Amino acid sequence: MVMAIGLVAVVILMKTMLSLWGQLEVVRRCSLAACGAMQIAVGVTLAAALAWTAVPGVAVADSTVSASAALPAEAEANQSPSTTVVSIDPAKAVIIPPGRPEWIAAGHEFDRRPDLDWAAVSSGPWKTRQECEKELANSVKQAADDYINAYLHSKVAARLLNYDGAALKSRLVRPGDVYAETIQVSFGPMEQVHAKVSFSDDFRQELDRRWRDIKAKVRLGQAGLIGAVVLSLLSTVFGFFKANTATRGQRGSSLQFAAAAAILVIVVAGVSAARYLYWF
Repeated sequence: MVMAIGLVAVVILMKTMLSLWGQLEVVRRCSLAACGAMQIAVGVTLAAALAWTAVPGVAVADSTVSASAALPAEAEANQSPSTTVVSIDPAKAVIIPPGRPEWIAAGHEFDRRPDLDWAAVSSGPWKTRQECEKELANSVKQAADDYINAYLHSKVAARLLNYDGAALKSRLVRPGDVYAETIQVSFGPMEQVHAKVSFSDDFRQELDRRWRDIKAKVRLGQAGLIGAVVLSLLSTVFGFFKANTATRGQRGSSLQFAAAAAILVIVVAGVSAARYLYWF
């Protein structure tokens, strides 16, 4: 839509320039007319470029780091090539073996002790241990994302920080905080793995540091967009006055229409680009 409006505006500008060249009373006025029309064209081109380059995450494209570089990676050997989804009828009996740690009974609530925050997660029942480990990484990431959003007071913080589930599992789950069990259901035994996800002070300090960097880059992108729109509008206005002076007002209607088209393209492009930026 924006590109179509921009194309129409460029055609109008070209026609306006041709009309201006037809009134060559003196070389100076011709130069002024061409300069004014070109300034309007520059404003349209800049606005179209803003719309073209506005893609999701453009303001923070470099703000996140690769999870494999920021966190230690965990190799998942012998993973099952396919995942078997099992539906358990809650009305049927499920036998859970004794010996579960106390932190499993705490569920997914955070323990708000001064020295440690944590959450208990579960893979859910699966046929194989490999499937449990894979799903457990997803559960750890979900718990970590909830914690990150709550800690940084932002609904998009976890998305922008973009931690990997397997890396989070390797970092936030200590070896002694994993409990595997075999539960009995009506159609046979199922594997299930629980984990205690601990959020340490080091992890919180890393969140604070990376979040500050992301906010700085987002605000720089916001300032750049606003500045580009303002400069485009000013260029269009000054171009109109120069062209109108060069033609002694004889092409005022055509110039006004061209300037209005350019301003419309700039505004639409600015709004379209702003939709893909984060505002906080």
